[in-house]
Amino acid sequence: MPGLIHNTLWPFPQEDYPPAQRLLRSVGKRLTACAAALDASYRLPSREELNRAHEGYDRMAHAYFEHPFRRPLWECMKRSISGGASLTDYFCLHRYVRRHKPRRILELGCGISSCILANALAENATEDPAGEPGHLHSMEHLELYFADVQKVIPADLKPFVTFHLSPAEVFQWRGMVPTSCYQQLPDEPYQLLFVDGPPAEGRSNGDMFRVMERLRRPVDILIDKRVKTAMTLDRYLPKGTVWFDYSQELGFARDVTHAMLAAEPRMTMPMRHKDVFTHFDLVAGIPQPAAQPSNHQPAP
Repeated sequence: MPGLIHNTLWPFPQEDYPPAQRLLRSVGKRLTACAAALDASYRLPSREELNRAHEGYDRMAHAYFEHPFRRPLWECMKRSISGGASLTDYFCLHRYVRRHKPRRILELGCGISSCILANALAENATEDPAGEPGHLHSMEHLELYFADVQKVIPADLKPFVTFHLSPAEVFQWRGMVPTSCYQQLPDEPYQLLFVDGPPAEGRSNGDMFRVMERLRRPVDILIDKRVKTAMTLDRYLPKGTVWFDYSQELGFARDVTHAMLAAEPRMTMPMRHKDVFTHFDLVAGIPQPAAQPSNHQPAP
């Protein structure tokens, strides 16, 4: 019976199901939606509240990247073919690195976010020249994006990042969870994982599970837009560990350890909302800029 429940309520791609199981999965999703509706912790802010939060952080982001050290990132954004993340995502990533100062970062899927993370590491190193500099390992499976990011990243940021071209594969984590991941992950004591690749195709990312199984120290996880990855992670971690910011479309978990991974997953539930900037204390000391017109464009 437990195996049947897992198979019918698990967030597998629909094409993995025969018709009968698709029907059962549909029933299971409605049951969990009803359970969430009865639990106040799953209630979402209104669309107006979410839009207002996003607009406020977008104004902050525009002002934040006008800092002289960060201003060259505008040029990176204009020159790159990469465009999967939003300006508020970049703001969140940069602020996280500046605020929490991780020494080792793993990025799954390279692009402008690689430049953002490397710039934040460089700014940390400038602030503390005697300290150990942080380093980013960035994974990519497509040569087009792998070559593009290395063309647009400023030369002074290249020492802070190592780019890895690695094929993507489908990996059955624990022999039953279909995941998308990279074949070759560098083994480092990561403190931050940013999940934005490889293409999920309805599956969860599997690299984060591989990393958690290796590490014996806490790691923070940021997941860009991949609700299914956040849901899968939520099933294996204690309740109240994994959240989703529906305003920024970012999933996240803080201080995750190998010991927290459950042997058996909990039932799939909708992701609960929390403000990612508040959760990681990312806007402390940053003044709130005045409201700007909706057609405000990035500075050249």
